[in-house]
Amino acid sequence: MTLSTAEFTATASVAASSRVDPRTAPFVTGRSRVAVSVVETASGAIVAERDLEAAGLERDALAAATSAGAQAGLGAGRAAAAELSAYLWKR
Repeated sequence: MTLSTAEFTATASVAASSRVDPRTAPFVTGRSRVAVSVVETASGAIVAERDLEAAGLERDALAAATSAGAQAGLGAGRAAAAELSAYLWKR
């Protein structure tokens, strides 16, 4: 049996919060920050790294934070994927 290791490792972290703002009542605002990084396993070099913030406006706190997290995650993931693709084309 042969074991292989991944050529790249991707990690992500998410921080989300929500708050009630009288100016947007009855809606709740949510904010989220997502950080994504892709590391080349063999060298340990960071080949793609993105950090993105987003906001959401929903009827409850969980939905607002989730909406913001989804938007930030999609944006950061797409940007990191484009950066990784450019790196791979250069090698």
